[in-house]
Parts: sequence; C-alpha cells; structure tokens
Amino acid sequence: MARRTKPVEKPRPQVGEFVARDIGGWCIARVTGPGWWDFKFFGCACATQEGAEKLAALMNAARDLAEHHHLYKGNSMYRGTDPKDWALWCIVSAVHSAIDGPRPEMFHEFLQRRDEERCEGCKPTPITCEAA
Repeated sequence: MARRTKPVEKPRPQVGEFVARDIGGWCIARVTGPGWWDFKFFGCACATQEGAEKLAALMNAARDLAEHHHLYKGNSMYRGTDPKDWALWCIVSAVHSAIDGPRPEMFHEFLQRRDEERCEGCKPTPITCEAA
C-alpha cells in the first residue's frame, strides 16, 4: 500500500501582512486579526491568483525593507530631513527603475507636498516680529 504524502501547509499570515484574497475577484488585503475574515481590503484587483500573490509578496517585501531602512540608508542626502523619508523615496525610485514605470516625484517635491498637506494644528507657527 502506497503512503500518501502530507500536503504542504502555508504558514498562517501574521497581522499586518498583505495577502491575496478572492473577494468577488482576486485582490490584496491586509491582515488585521487571527480570523480569515479579519482583514482590511486594500484594493489592486488582479486577474489571477498568482498575480495577486506575487503583488502581495512584493508589498510585504517593500514593507519589511521600509521597516529596516537603517540597514541601507543611515542618513538623508538632504540636510535636515528625516532619513526614513529618504529611504522610502529610494524604495519607490528603485521600483520605478526596475519596472520602467512612472517616474516618482522628486524628493524635495514630496517634502513640499507633505508640508502643504499637514493639518493646521501640525503646521509650525510662523515667526512674527512686533514693531515697538
């Protein structure tokens, strides 16, 4: 009698990981809890399961790279800016180069847009001079 091989089980996704889900079509979701239905829909409708799984793997790898940005970018090229912001921009730029995709905005443009989008409470107060 032939022995059956045990099916290989994939490890359960951890909270915060991106996974492929079939929700009326293959899409990407982010796991928010231990249950199968504990996820936040992220989008990116895919034509096939394989495409959704590869995109989820790419997103997980990019997230891990961003979390450990200090391993490849310890300081920013621009004085007075956050090294993590510089590292994130480098990730986006590298993906752009790898796929010959749309060009990302320049780093200084990103900083200007981020400063403009801050809420009023987060914006630095302007310095005023009182005339005597």
